[in-house]
Amino acid sequence: MARFKFAGVYLARKDDKLVAVPYADISIYLAGTDTPAVIYTSETGSYYISSAPQLNTNENGEFEFYVDDTDYDYTQKFKIVCSKPGYETKTWDYVSIFPYAGFDAHSIRDVNVVDNLSGVVSTHDLLKYQGTQFVPENIDEVLKLYYNPSPGEALVFDGTHFQKKPYENRTFIMASGTMLQTLPNDTYTVLKYNKIHKDNLGEWSGTSFKPQQSGLYYFKAQAGIKQFSPLKQMVVKFAINGYRKYGKSVRSPDVEHYFYLDTSAFLLLNAGDVVNVELYHNQGHTGTRVGDEWLEYLCIKRII
Repeated sequence: MARFKFAGVYLARKDDKLVAVPYADISIYLAGTDTPAVIYTSETGSYYISSAPQLNTNENGEFEFYVDDTDYDYTQKFKIVCSKPGYETKTWDYVSIFPYAGFDAHSIRDVNVVDNLSGVVSTHDLLKYQGTQFVPENIDEVLKLYYNPSPGEALVFDGTHFQKKPYENRTFIMASGTMLQTLPNDTYTVLKYNKIHKDNLGEWSGTSFKPQQSGLYYFKAQAGIKQFSPLKQMVVKFAINGYRKYGKSVRSPDVEHYFYLDTSAFLLLNAGDVVNVELYHNQGHTGTRVGDEWLEYLCIKRII
């Protein structure tokens, strides 16, 4: 028997601010259903809870629980719903808590160990068991078969195999060529990625991103600026519905005062949220964009 822990924080908008929600209800269900899951509040002991809501957040909006592999297979996924009157309800479906599909170690106890492998198996081979013995198989061909998705495909695990499938309803956006002319003092400048290389759901307008589905999104943004004098601070921020909730900057100046700001973030979004990628600096110098569009790009992917 083994138990696996899940820990989280319930964050929600209230009065146009993102806050941690204290003493809220946390309901855990089997993925894709409204069937309450069996959860445990500690790593040991027999006490369990099987009706929703199973627990509450603490004063800091935090919560944690355990699931046990005696109750579910390792392939089981879960749905987590966080709610409290006066706050927006958050739902995460098909959450993985078990780390991997288990196996019976005794089932491989009679497999013979292959001796003297050096010089027999090359660096491009893998060992494939064929009935009574291991034989080398060229891994390059396997990778070509199983790991060669086109730009419009993704590898999807169906519980048994990885299969190449279209992105379908999953966000994948690539854009480049920031239309940035000047940097006014103490001003947020929206970065306009005018060249769309991939936008399979039509969620990017050139100035903002509007997701069709709620979920966890990965943002990667970069901007290149040619400065006439060094800046003390430049920051790339992600503004969600006008509320700037994330900021970070990394700059790499060269002798000609070029600055490259590279930042990434995981953002939990609701369908219909409007996200602008913005550049801010607190000095009065003006600047122009770097000419190479691939030094100025944006990538957005929906993770779950």
